[in-house]
Amino acid sequence: MRTSFMTLVILTALTVSACIPTNRDRRVESNSPFDPYNQTIITDGQTFKTMQGDGQHLLHGTPQNQPYQQVAKGKIALLLPLTGKHQKIGQALLQSSQLALFDINQSGIELIPLDTKGTAQGASAAVEQAAQSGAKIILGPLFADAVSAAGQAAKRHNLTVIGFTTDWNKAGGNIFTMGILPFDQGARLAQYAATKNKKRVAILSPNTKYSNAVISSFEQSARAYGITVTHKIAIGKTTAAIKQNLSALNAQATQFDAILIPTGNPTLSLIANALNDVGLNASTKTWLGTGVWDDDTIKRNAAMENAVFAAPTPALRYNFERSYQSLYGAKPPRLASLSYDATALAITLLSQNRDIQGQAILNPNGFSGIDGIFRFQSNGLTQRGLAIHRISNSGRSMIVDQAPNSFLTSRGDFASR
Repeated sequence: MRTSFMTLVILTALTVSACIPTNRDRRVESNSPFDPYNQTIITDGQTFKTMQGDGQHLLHGTPQNQPYQQVAKGKIALLLPLTGKHQKIGQALLQSSQLALFDINQSGIELIPLDTKGTAQGASAAVEQAAQSGAKIILGPLFADAVSAAGQAAKRHNLTVIGFTTDWNKAGGNIFTMGILPFDQGARLAQYAATKNKKRVAILSPNTKYSNAVISSFEQSARAYGITVTHKIAIGKTTAAIKQNLSALNAQATQFDAILIPTGNPTLSLIANALNDVGLNASTKTWLGTGVWDDDTIKRNAAMENAVFAAPTPALRYNFERSYQSLYGAKPPRLASLSYDATALAITLLSQNRDIQGQAILNPNGFSGIDGIFRFQSNGLTQRGLAIHRISNSGRSMIVDQAPNSFLTSRGDFASR
């Protein structure tokens, strides 16, 4: 049933059209949009309506059962790996974009899927095809190097690229990224810790670019909130090394109130079990984590009970996933919401005849999509409003601090980069 999804999401009606065949039998893998260094994939619309002067809401209508009539208004190029070893994820993102087209139902919008073959060279060639076809904006590609190559090719044609990578180093100039980045997660965790009076925080982390980016953002925000980082421990790679790290930390347990652990499995599992073994469980000391914890395997680990993490509010995404599964016969990968929202954003800007190369994308009020509010910065990165989730003993998570619904009334949850 698509009705429940539409009831929650539709704020106003829009009319859009598209002629794209679908493949409802394709099965896809589930991948995380949070880790930019899992380069296999990098992740997660609008009929927009201004809400109290802030942002525009991505809308979803009903797919029609009749053919669509094309009217020359705007073409959207979608660059994805549609052949090769990554074609499953490419097909899933294509289907998400098609779903946005059918849902929003705005006349005169055409989606042009182009195969990058998962390579930088393929991405450059696809941009040339897009330009020749008269595309007004490029969505994708998926991989970091392909996004860079697409951006360079698109610049020659004065086209904007909205990529799905979470490698923030690829953004800038005419390249924007829809990826869910570590900076807002670090800032949001600092904000939450301050509201709970957890002003002394220890950090346990492997030495990775992702973890270091979260830590840097957390520390920057922590200073503004009067939070002190009491310990910074580079975690070892083995159980024995981690236990040695934590034994020393436990001896100074009175010096901190919370522990920031910006990593996922398998390292997180080792850390969580070792922390419980030495008595530093998440009920004794607040554990702070990022969106990589929004994973069923992590939440089912009994050692993670009462740990909290920053991630988008899942309600609209769950409805999107049900809608997708009903239509295509499989659950979408986690980053599919980004393809949906990017397509919906492009449709809305084109349908409003707005300048896709200019200030329309950089609207400071932002937009509201499946993963909550977001806006683009001039450096090409996104800022997102995130909720705080707590892991329960049932292996699920619940929201304990709601995501902001406005960039005008936010509480300092956002990081600048």
